[in-house]
Amino acid sequence: MKNHVLSILCFLFTANCFSQYTAKKGYYISENDERIECLIKHFTWKNNPSFFEYKLSEDDSYKRLNIDDVKEFAIHDLVKFVKHTVDIDRASTNLNNITTGRNSDFQSEIILLKVLMEGEASLYGYSDHTLVRYFYALGDDKPKQLVYKKYINDKSELLENNGYKQQLLNSMKCDDINSAYIEKLKYQTAKLIGFFQLYNKCKGASFTDYMSKPKRKVFSLTPRVGYRNANLDTKIHTFENRYFETGGINTMRYSLEVEYALNISKQNLTILAEPTYQYFKYEQELESNYVTVDFKAIEMQIGMRYYFNMMKNTRLFLNGGFLFEIELGSEMVYRNSSNFGMGNSLGFAGGVGFKFQNLSLEFRQQSSRDLLASTANAEGKFICSSLILGYTLFKL
Repeated sequence: MKNHVLSILCFLFTANCFSQYTAKKGYYISENDERIECLIKHFTWKNNPSFFEYKLSEDDSYKRLNIDDVKEFAIHDLVKFVKHTVDIDRASTNLNNITTGRNSDFQSEIILLKVLMEGEASLYGYSDHTLVRYFYALGDDKPKQLVYKKYINDKSELLENNGYKQQLLNSMKCDDINSAYIEKLKYQTAKLIGFFQLYNKCKGASFTDYMSKPKRKVFSLTPRVGYRNANLDTKIHTFENRYFETGGINTMRYSLEVEYALNISKQNLTILAEPTYQYFKYEQELESNYVTVDFKAIEMQIGMRYYFNMMKNTRLFLNGGFLFEIELGSEMVYRNSSNFGMGNSLGFAGGVGFKFQNLSLEFRQQSSRDLLASTANAEGKFICSSLILGYTLFKL
């Protein structure tokens, strides 16, 4: 069991390391004001970029454009960056490097600003490792930094210059906004977006909130049917001639898979639960006896899956997890002597497959497990592999 745990952890680590960057539909505007529709390599962009990679079609190779080559670029319904020459204060917030002056030390730079909100009042963000700055603009004005600075005074006290509050109070007046509201306003993305939303609504102006995301569809329900090949190797240690092997038992499997997409790795990592009804019956004539196996159970697999985005609407996936059985009156009967209860065993399963739109196909292999684990002096090693076809009915 310990090895199975390590296998799952290694699988998840490897999947995360090899998570792929996908091409998303977007555009860029060149220095000549030409708008080019293209596919842009999607990064998380924790820091504001100075370049991006694009291609004109799926079959093209990626090309790189630097900040000097474009005025803006965007991925539709996801993110937008615009180039501006701005005055920016890069004063450190690191306690070891905090300055003693209260006033900002502005330097003129050409940077790509991330558009957080666009409207009558627009809000922009800039991140460079630990440095976080926000900018705003009214109408067609040039973006200005919202002043915020940590500093140390002559008494070695750590203080804050919250000049952004006075800036907003002076330049963004509206009936729904008062000084008490602004005084509580924090220098944080969500809080500032809320303020700019309030202002634009108060002015009756239309706006685009680039940080609002459509509701994630995190649950999916997939009925699955499959072909299973199994083998049962049984030994009873207290009697002679109590060994038999079933060979390949071919049966159908029916299951219902529930999947939950985690909000990481672009929702490529999921948690899955899959109850499966399994049934087989086997009879064999032994040298001095006759054995009947009647096995009925609900097999439950709980695990994780990782998707690798390939072509449009096509994804490969790997999954692994633990499984256990809910026994439904299974037994193994020796006609001239004993009955043995079966089921309630633990195991591990791993699978590989692909998904095209709502249709999926998976090959799954289960580890060996003992169906007679609850019976003393007996073992029934059960191992099987399956080919499974599924169709996702809906996502929530």
